[in-house]
Amino acid sequence: MTTLGVPTVAPAALGFDTNTAIDADVATALHSQGYTFCMRYVSLLGEAPSDLSNEEATTVLDAGLLLGVVQHATKSRLDSGLGTENGENTASNAASIGVPAGVTLWCDIEGTNSASSDDTVEYINAWAAAVTGAKYIPGLYVGPNSGLSASELSHSLSIAHYWKSSSEVPWVEQRGFQMVQGHRVATSAGICIDPDVSCYDAMGDRFTLVGPG
Repeated sequence: MTTLGVPTVAPAALGFDTNTAIDADVATALHSQGYTFCMRYVSLLGEAPSDLSNEEATTVLDAGLLLGVVQHATKSRLDSGLGTENGENTASNAASIGVPAGVTLWCDIEGTNSASSDDTVEYINAWAAAVTGAKYIPGLYVGPNSGLSASELSHSLSIAHYWKSSSEVPWVEQRGFQMVQGHRVATSAGICIDPDVSCYDAMGDRFTLVGPG
């Protein structure tokens, strides 16, 4: 698989995420409307029909959009073993698409079935270690009902990149978020998206996307 583009620091800009595969017409239309980047999903295991493919990734980049990668949330009970497995699968799926090392991959945590926040912490840290071991950068999408407090998000995780969902969630102490999600909207391009704004966090850090080579 040929590597797509290069790791690119996210600009302070408007983007979107969607669970719908996008074609050239949609990508071009959204780029023309002022969207700078697109966040797309990879599966917990192998690639599913609606998940990001190499062909779609190429289409997104050719339309002038930057590209980010997030893994679907799991509804399984969380533990470190599952975190390692899912982290390895995230990295493997990203690599199979052609995502270059150095890009931030995102773990989606929401509605967890964990018995305690300790389970969630162990899962995320194992996930992050697997992603880091594959030369990617781990990030965390903080979704609704994650089970983690503001303090745990800030002090218990080996994560330095946070994405706030549109739901009411704890603020990451000292750091804050590098991306903030808005509520879902229907676009004139024919698909529904969640708008996102990327920014510096309180420590002056940003995440990375796939940019043109």
